[in-house]
Amino acid sequence: MFEIKNSQGQLTSELDRFKGEKDTLVRQRVCILRASIHSKTLRYLLIKESISEEIANTNDAVQRMQSRIVQSPDRIKKRISQMTLDAAEEKRNITANETKARELQAKVNALVIIEKVCFLVFLGRPLNQTSGYAELHRAASHGYEGGSLIAGYFTVSK
Repeated sequence: MFEIKNSQGQLTSELDRFKGEKDTLVRQRVCILRASIHSKTLRYLLIKESISEEIANTNDAVQRMQSRIVQSPDRIKKRISQMTLDAAEEKRNITANETKARELQAKVNALVIIEKVCFLVFLGRPLNQTSGYAELHRAASHGYEGGSLIAGYFTVSK
């Protein structure tokens, strides 16, 4: 019986030692697992941050591309057609205005010549001794109606 108690005491102390070793191994394993979880969590956070950055860059690129995409091609075609018509109308207006400007300039030139001739007549100089007579006929040939009347008047008075 004493041997059984001795053997039971040895087994109990051996059991206590094994329990202690087990607790030590469990604590070590828990520490290793916590370190592994911490490491994996950090890696996950880095990957998550990298993916979030890629998503933001992709969204920016998509927005830049969408601004270049024509939303309504028919509306753009109509706008281009209208702009073409407007440009043609402006070109016709410019041509008409240039023609009118040339006509008005010819009339102004004729009036300047008539004014010169009138001044020469006022001074009493005969027209055939000056270039005014030729200029007056040139003004009449450019279509100024008053020039031909004055030219006829001065032709009579020579």
